Amino acid sequence: MKQSTIKSKKEVLTTTRVEQIKEALAEAVYIDGLPFSVFRTHKQLSKAIHKIHEAIKLPNRHELAGPLLKRCFAKYSRLTNHVVLSEPGLNLIVDESNNIQKSRTIVVCVNSSSKGAFFTSSEVLKGVLMTGEFSANWTYNQMKKMVDPEGKAIDAELKQLLTKINSAAFDTCPTQRKAIRLMQQIPELQHVFMVGCDSHGLQLLLGDLIKQIPLIKHVLDITQSIVTSFSNSAKMLAILRDIMQKLYNKVFSFVISVITRWGTQFAMVHSVSRAKAAIQEFFDTMQEDELRDKMKLLKQRDIQWDHAFWRNLTFILDFLKPLDEAIRMSEADHAVIGLVVPRWKRLRTYFVTGAQEWKQEDPKFGEIDEIFEKRYNRYVNPTSRCNYILL
Repeated sequence: MKQSTIKSKKEVLTTTRVEQIKEALAEAVYIDGLPFSVFRTHKQLSKAIHKIHEAIKLPNRHELAGPLLKRCFAKYSRLTNHVVLSEPGLNLIVDESNNIQKSRTIVVCVNSSSKGAFFTSSEVLKGVLMTGEFSANWTYNQMKKMVDPEGKAIDAELKQLLTKINSAAFDTCPTQRKAIRLMQQIPELQHVFMVGCDSHGLQLLLGDLIKQIPLIKHVLDITQSIVTSFSNSAKMLAILRDIMQKLYNKVFSFVISVITRWGTQFAMVHSVSRAKAAIQEFFDTMQEDELRDKMKLLKQRDIQWDHAFWRNLTFILDFLKPLDEAIRMSEADHAVIGLVVPRWKRLRTYFVTGAQEWKQEDPKFGEIDEIFEKRYNRYVNPTSRCNYILL
């Protein structure tokens, strides 16, 4: 069979073109999260690129961490500023968390109608106590920088520019709730809708339930112990996976629960529940002297035959499912503030309806409406209620 051919003349690379290609490769590294050592000479990727054109100069890790990173950051900063200045309305998302160096960081993102949500600025809080006053002042200053990058606008003009900001969303911890109250008192921000993050509020509700209903905490503690025991022992995990392969013809992964990672509590319970038979066989066949630390303690308490635990695990899985679904719905792309109130109303109906039956498992379930009410009143504000009415 005759093969078709593509005729092309190899491009002669100018110095400018070489630099453009190098910057494009660096940009790919940053956006795709690749290691800075990806272009080392012995890597196959480097060889493949040089087959395309031997004159291409690949960026090394020092360039990727230095001048190329600065140029790429400057480029995207200009693009971000252009979007911010050209948008008729801006919606801000303010959050605080720890970075990879465990330093407290405050971050602001913008949700635009044309480009979606994207990062705009952040600050590492070195030696600064995160208070409601600091968060309010920092966020207000970021708003002013967004609408007036050069800082030249006078008071009347700045107030007009700030009308571009429609809303600001915060998490629902006491510090940020105080920041919201303080910012609502700033005359230039009277038009801005300030709300708490629905997903964060629902996650805090889950935290309330874990703290105040002993049965939930008891089941989650044992489940976490099972998961971490296998996660910390590659040998035992390999044995368990062999059992999974035999029983299910597939291998399941465990999920470790982290209170700041939304949905992981339900996912952890589900990951242990679906591997129940494999876990039971593992502890039934392994000898105590083959196990260490938490895994030995689980063996000593005969976790494989602890019928009360496995029954309670199934109960907690079913109990948490509607709350997990609500968290997922709050994170969906189509989620809007008008859906917040009905989402919480459905949860309240679910809790109130089931409370009498659940009291048989733990009397504290009888207080679930009170637990819910406290979190609901802290989170669901007049803005959420108005949007629900107007929806």
